[in-house]
Amino acid sequence: MLGCDISNSFVKVIGTGSDTSFWDEVWCGNEAFFLKYPRLHRLELHKNASVADRISWSDSRPSITWEWTSQPRWRAADDLENLEKLLNVIPPACGKPDTWTWKHEKHGKYSSASLAAVLTNAFLANKPLPEPTLLNKLIPQKIGIFMWRVQKNRLPVRIELDNKGIDLNSVLCPVCNDDIESINHALVACKSAASMWEKVRLWWGFDNLPITSYSDLALCPSPHIRDNLGSQIWQAVIWVNTVDEQIEGEGKIGFFEGLAKRGLISPFSGTIVSDGSSNVLT
Repeated sequence: MLGCDISNSFVKVIGTGSDTSFWDEVWCGNEAFFLKYPRLHRLELHKNASVADRISWSDSRPSITWEWTSQPRWRAADDLENLEKLLNVIPPACGKPDTWTWKHEKHGKYSSASLAAVLTNAFLANKPLPEPTLLNKLIPQKIGIFMWRVQKNRLPVRIELDNKGIDLNSVLCPVCNDDIESINHALVACKSAASMWEKVRLWWGFDNLPITSYSDLALCPSPHIRDNLGSQIWQAVIWVNTVDEQIEGEGKIGFFEGLAKRGLISPFSGTIVSDGSSNVLT
């Protein structure tokens, strides 16, 4: 299940040993003895023998009793020697009934919350490293969601609708009518979008904008900005300009004025303010 063997998550704790199969259950080490020592298992006279049938303790020392169909020889004899070395160091029986313990908790008690954590970790371990999270606390949540959809190519532009079998009169961009309306065209290449990005470039005093495709919008950095706060503000500017037609209530101008009131940006001078000092972005 999701790369996690739940059956091996429960470990048998030996009490008297009478309720635990010596060969078939995992009670000493990480593997059942019938798998670890198949030659000895084939020679075992009573394959359903319990731990108590094979081991007893006297003065805290184990006494091992075997019943073979024939005496182990050669490699089976070597296996027997290794098995007895392993059994000679196990702790003595406590006299209590055999119990199960959940190995993922120190107290050994199973819970659904612990199982959920195990499954989650196993699931994430089989996944590739996640893409950078689109999180910027300076912008409304709806814009972050929109940019996540941009990154995942999940916007209902005309070419995507056509690919899904939705009948349209045209797949050309309804704004410029010059090219197919893809995400890249709608947000970057369209004349209307290109005009907006040029205004952003002039406003911030950049020689160029590192935006050549829609994938650049999601995590668009600026080589002109050297601190983390400035990068977040620049990212917020890019995102808000990308989806300004999506904003309801708080418009684009109101958003930038809000940053200015908080002392984070001087919108008309191309300057950000960080830790009380101004850093010109040119």
